[in-house]
Amino acid sequence: MLSIEQARSHIQRSIAHLYSPQECRFIALDLLGTLLSLSRSQVLLADDKCLLSLEKEEQLKQAIFRLQSGEPIQYIQGSVEFGSLQLSVGKGVLIPRPETEEMVALILEEMRGKKGLGYIDIGTGSGCIALSLAYGLPESTGFALEKSDEAITIAHSNIQYYQEKKAISPLQLIEGDLFSPSDWLTSVTANIDIVVSNPPYIQPIESKDMAQHVLNSEPSMALFAPEENALYFYEGIIRLCHVLPLAPKARLYVEINALLGEETKQLFEADSLFQDVQLRQDLSGHNRFVTATIIA
Repeated sequence: MLSIEQARSHIQRSIAHLYSPQECRFIALDLLGTLLSLSRSQVLLADDKCLLSLEKEEQLKQAIFRLQSGEPIQYIQGSVEFGSLQLSVGKGVLIPRPETEEMVALILEEMRGKKGLGYIDIGTGSGCIALSLAYGLPESTGFALEKSDEAITIAHSNIQYYQEKKAISPLQLIEGDLFSPSDWLTSVTANIDIVVSNPPYIQPIESKDMAQHVLNSEPSMALFAPEENALYFYEGIIRLCHVLPLAPKARLYVEINALLGEETKQLFEADSLFQDVQLRQDLSGHNRFVTATIIA
């Protein structure tokens, strides 16, 4: 039987051709943590005499096979941490990224001390943004828009979990398409103070530089903009803002392609509905967000 340290080394060797050494290290820690219900620090500090059972070794073997097949560790675990939340994820839903956590933190900081806000999250995916706002904005009313059946199933599960725990303000999941608001707009029953979205923004030509486990596992509809128009979804967000029931001086927050920062900023500046349009950077210094005030 393998010790925990031997198992950790085995995982890292098995996926070294797919990930960087640092990624291998964290994946090994997270995988063993999931199998053994331990934290990363507990895995690191485990006694050499602590051995995996035969059942756990078989589960580890199966998990390594899935990793070697290009499946992301988050799908194997079935969940991911996002801010203060633990969210279910799976095939058919985008895995939340740290940059999106940064956008949520920016919103919560700018809205600090305010109560009773309304917001809409366009293309909610797992529900990570909408749930974080429902968790962090007191007495808010939220709407989470999604068109993918697979993502709706996962978002519904996440929302229901936190609703049953009574840990969030009211949040309604809406099945609908950004480009067909007439089909669902009547479901938005509160004035909107915050419009937020992390839409598909990767250009297809960029796929050559992307990791295979992302390309092979995560839904392309959540990753890629149309080849003929990289700003297609931002144009849809602009049109939607013209028909939403907006509160005075509502705020816009969108995550963007770092390669198209100025172009995205200029798109919003070109519409008189948006004022104080700003291009903002993530913690790595990359252009990552556009924010604006919406003058309804």
